[in-house]
This record gives sequence, C-alpha cells and structure tokens, in this order.
Amino acid sequence: MSETSRIHSLVERFGGSAARIVVPSGDDAAVVIPGGAVAVTSVDSVVENVDFTLADWPLEAVGHKAVAIALSDLAAMGVTPGEIYIAAGVPKSLSEEDFAALADGIEAAATAHGVVVAGGDLSAAGELWLSVTVVGYAASEDAIVRRSGAKPGDVVAVTGDFGRAAQLLGGIPPNGDAFADDPALAKQFAPKPRLAAGAALATNGATAMIDVSDGLARDAGHVAMASGARLEISLESIPLAGTVSDARFAAASGEEYELLATLPQERWESARKAVAETGTTLTAIGRVTEGSGAALLDAEGARVDIRGFDHFD
Repeated sequence: MSETSRIHSLVERFGGSAARIVVPSGDDAAVVIPGGAVAVTSVDSVVENVDFTLADWPLEAVGHKAVAIALSDLAAMGVTPGEIYIAAGVPKSLSEEDFAALADGIEAAATAHGVVVAGGDLSAAGELWLSVTVVGYAASEDAIVRRSGAKPGDVVAVTGDFGRAAQLLGGIPPNGDAFADDPALAKQFAPKPRLAAGAALATNGATAMIDVSDGLARDAGHVAMASGARLEISLESIPLAGTVSDARFAAASGEEYELLATLPQERWESARKAVAETGTTLTAIGRVTEGSGAALLDAEGARVDIRGFDHFD
C-alpha cells in the first residue's frame, strides 16, 4: 500500500468536517474557527518497543491509546476537546489490514470523545510511532486549570482508583487477549481520559490539576513544584483498584490517567457531587500545606519514599 493510498484512505475516513472546521483533512493545512476564546494545545506520543510491542498489542489499541492519553492532558486543564492532528511513522512491513486496524482505533477514540481528526502527517519508519496533537477550547484564560494554583488549606483529591496499570507490568497477555473484559487490561489498552470529570472540577473550584501518567507520587510532586507548596498525601486514603492491596504500589503506578486536583475545602462537597455525576468517584487523599514537594505519609505519619515513572531513568 503506497503512501498516497494510505493518505487517501485516511482522508476518506477523517475528512468529514465539523461546524468549526473550514478546511478539513486533505489540504496542506486545516483551517478552524476556534470553538472558544482560548485554544489549549498539547502533544503526546506512543513509540513501539517503548510504550507497546506489536507482539502484545492489538493495532486498534495502539491507535486508541495514542488519542486517549493525549486527550487526558486536556482533561487536566478542564477544557473542552476540539481537534486532533496525528503524525505517524509506519513501517513498510505494516499490512493494509493492520494499517486499517490502527486507523480503527484512532477513529473509535476520537468518536468516543467527540473530537475531529483534522489532519496530520505520514512517514515511513523503522518502528511504529504515533504523535498526537490535541486542541481544546476554553471560554477564557481564567477557566483553565493549571498545575500552579494549589494553596495551603486546599484538599488534595483524585478521581477513580489506582494500581490497575502497574498490575500488568511484565504480564500483558499476547495481543491483549480479552482486554475489553478485564479492567486491568482495559486500563492499559483503552484508557479513558477524564474529560467530563476535569470539566466538572474546573467549574467547581479546582485550584490545580494534573493527569496521573507518571505515577501519583511523581505527579503530585509536579503540582507541588509548580505551585510552590507542599502536598501531603495519606497512603491509607488512596483508592485502590480491584485486587490491589498495597498503597505504595498504587502510588507508583504510572499510566493511570486519573486526575489529581486540589480544591478549597468549602468547594470539596460540590466538586465531589459534580464528579460523581460524570460516572466516576472523587476521593480526598490529603491536603496542601506551606512548604515544598510531595510527601506520602503512612498510618503513623512517617514519610515514605516512592518514585514514579521517568522515561530516562
């Protein structure tokens, strides 16, 4: 299947327009009338033999995950998703059927979250990789939640539960067998960006927010650093997934794609109810204090050293 044929197949699949798109995929560049006063843009990528292996991963799951994890960054800003742009490096050995499966996964994730594939780029590569640029919209700059707003006295809270992703380390079944029926596999192969929960938190007073992709312990540290404050987290309060029983294990688990947020105490209850209406939970796990860094504390209040994921460790 030639480059022209592959591009044509993608334009046919994704070339449909939305009201805000003046020139869709298929031209030299997309033209968009912004859906809000402020555009919010992020880029994420997945790379073969770093983030997935073709022996273990269905191609649909690769495409789905590439889109979903990029959208998770928009969820952490509390904004409405709009368009996505996908650059891909594709091995020449990838069959037409496999290429279609990859596109199926991209399309499924885009459709599920109401975004439009507005363009991208395609290149031959030694290994498969996808780089996804996502654009979201907010009514104003003040409507966006950053990492840097946590204040002493705020509640530290998280959506969902933790530990499922780490359960799979070294144990992914070949080609993701029955992953749709297994919550741990679904968490890895088809993560769900918390877009509705992020919007609910933004409108209910969240002062800071981040998506948990590198582990709760590490990402809490990112919020603490950006905010110039200290996040104290009770290990006993972290909501554990399924059969996970070790909170230290859960706090180090990367690729959870849940949200960690800080909220004024007086907004906590309204935020909890608003997030519940989106179909997930919001659990208080700690507080923001004066100081610096993130401290994970055991039942006796002693600090526990937990590291998350770093691509270059």
